[in-house]
Amino acid sequence: QWYNGEKCSSSELGSLYNYNTIIGGVLFVQERGHNVSCPGDSVYKKFYPTCYVADTFTPLGPGVKDSGCESRVNQTKFGDRSKVEDPTLQKYDIASSFQYDCEIGGFKAFLSLADKKQLNIEKVQQLMRLRWLDENTRSLTMKFVMYNGYFRKFTYAVISFTFLTVGRFAEFDPASAAVAPSMKTGINLIINSVNMEPFITAEDHSLLGLMVFFCLFLFYMCAVWIERWFNALRNGNIRDHMVNMWVYLEGALYGVMVAFVALNVQLLLKIIDNPVTVPTNQYEPIFEQCSQIVGQILELNFVILILLILNVFQFYRFQDRLQIINKTFIYAMKPLSQFTLIFMVIFVGFGVLGIVFFGNSSRDFATYGNSLVMLFEALMGNLDTGPTFGNTNLRYLGGLNGQIFFFGWLVFSNLILFNIFIAILMNAYGAAKDDSREDAKWRGQDGPQTVPQDLWALFKGMYQSWSSKAHRLYTRPRLHAVLRRLDKKLADPVVDTETLQEELEALEKARNNIEAKISQIRDVLKEEEFDPEGRPDIYHPKYRGKNVTIDEIAAELARAYPK
Repeated sequence: QWYNGEKCSSSELGSLYNYNTIIGGVLFVQERGHNVSCPGDSVYKKFYPTCYVADTFTPLGPGVKDSGCESRVNQTKFGDRSKVEDPTLQKYDIASSFQYDCEIGGFKAFLSLADKKQLNIEKVQQLMRLRWLDENTRSLTMKFVMYNGYFRKFTYAVISFTFLTVGRFAEFDPASAAVAPSMKTGINLIINSVNMEPFITAEDHSLLGLMVFFCLFLFYMCAVWIERWFNALRNGNIRDHMVNMWVYLEGALYGVMVAFVALNVQLLLKIIDNPVTVPTNQYEPIFEQCSQIVGQILELNFVILILLILNVFQFYRFQDRLQIINKTFIYAMKPLSQFTLIFMVIFVGFGVLGIVFFGNSSRDFATYGNSLVMLFEALMGNLDTGPTFGNTNLRYLGGLNGQIFFFGWLVFSNLILFNIFIAILMNAYGAAKDDSREDAKWRGQDGPQTVPQDLWALFKGMYQSWSSKAHRLYTRPRLHAVLRRLDKKLADPVVDTETLQEELEALEKARNNIEAKISQIRDVLKEEEFDPEGRPDIYHPKYRGKNVTIDEIAAELARAYPK
C-alpha cells in the first residue's frame, strides 16, 4: 500500500515490481559431497568407519569432464525413491531434482514463472518434505536473470550459500572472511550485466566506431613494437633492447589489450549466434555464459589499468622533476631486494611460530596462510596492546609465549623493519634529487625544471617561432632550394698536399722530442728512488753527478776509520 494507506492497483504494482523483470524463473543448483570409507588403517576405523568428503560430487569423479556423464546419471540418484518417484508428484518434476544434471553441473530445481506462484510454493514444500538438502549438501546456488528496459540490459545474478561438512549452513563470519578469504562462509553474491542488443542506437554506433578505431590503433602500436625488435636485431643492439624493462611492460600492455578485444569479439559472436526470445519458460544458459565473459573482460580491464599506470612512468624520464620518482625506484632497487630477503625470513619465521604456539587454539593461526595474513594485518595496524592480533588475545592463549610473540613482532616489524624501509626510500630519493640537480647544473640551470616551467618554455618557443618574420622567410623548403643553387656556383675545396705533408713532418718531429723528454723524466724519477744507505753503488749516476776533492776523501776516511 501507499504511504497514505491506499492500496496499490495492479498497474501500480507492475511499475513497482517490474522495474527489473525476472526472465524464465529461478534456478537452484545443489552441489553435494559423498560418504567414503575413512582413509588409512587406523585401529579406530571400526569406531569411525565413514568420512564425509568435502569435495563436490560429479558422476565421473573429481576433475573429470562430463564426457559420458549421461550414462552414469542413475548412480547419482539419492533420497527415498518410493517417495521421490511418486506419480502424484509428476506435476512438480521432483524426480529430476534428485539426480545429477550433466548440463547444469549439479542437482537442479527450477521454479518457472509460467507455473504461477502457488504451484512453485507447493514444489518448494515437497522438496523440503523429501529433504532435498541434507548432510551431504555442500553448497546451494540460486541463479536468475532480470531485464531492465530503461538500460536495455539483462542482469545475471548468482547467490551462493555455503554448507559445512555435516550439512549445516555456514553463517557469515566477518572475522573468518578477513583472515582466510579461501575459507569463505555464508552468502556470496555475483552480479554482471549483459547487453544482448548491442549497436542498435546512435550512441551504440558511436561506440562501435570508437572500438574500430581502438582496434586499428592497437594493431598499429603492436606493429611498431615488433618493428623495434627487428630494428634492434638489425642494428646489433639487441642486448640493450632485451634488458630494457619498458619494452616488456609495453608488450604486456598490448598483449592484454589484444586479449580484451578477442573477448569482446567472442561475446558479440555468442550474442549473435544465440538469440533469446522472451518471455521464456526455461533457464537460458546463454546469460550465464555471457556473464562469465563479461566478468573476464572486467578482470582484463583491471589488468590494463594497472599496466597503463606502470607504462606512464616511462614518460617521466623526459622531465627533470618527474624523473626523480623513476630514479628513486632505480636507486632503491638493490637495497630493497636485500631488505626483502631479510624481511621474508623474519615474516616466515614468525608465521611458523604463530602456528606452533597458537595453531591449536585459534583459527587466526590454524593454518600457515591464516598466520601470515594475521601478521600482515598486525603490520598494517590491526593489533591492540591486549596483546591482541585481530580477534585473538595472545596472553589468554599463550601466556608468556604470547606476550613474547606479540612484542617481538611489534619491535621487529613496526619499529625496526618498517623504519628501515622508509630510510631506504628516503636515501634513494635524496640520491635521485642530487643526480637531477647535477644534470641541471651541467645544462647551466640552477635546479631541475618544474612541469609548469617546461610547459611555459615550450609554448613560449613555439609562439616566438611562429610569430617571427624569419620563420616565414626561412622555411625549410626555401633553405634547401637556395643551398642546392649555391652548391652549383661554389667551387670545390682545394687540398694542399704539400702543406699537409709539412704539417705531418712537424708533428712527427714534435712527437719524437716529447718521447725523448718523457724518457729523461723517467730516468730522473728512477734516480730519485736510489737509496745510498741500502745500495752503496759508486757507479750509480747519482754519484757521477757529484764533485769531491782528494783532500775531502782523505779527511772523511780518517774520521770513519781511525788508527
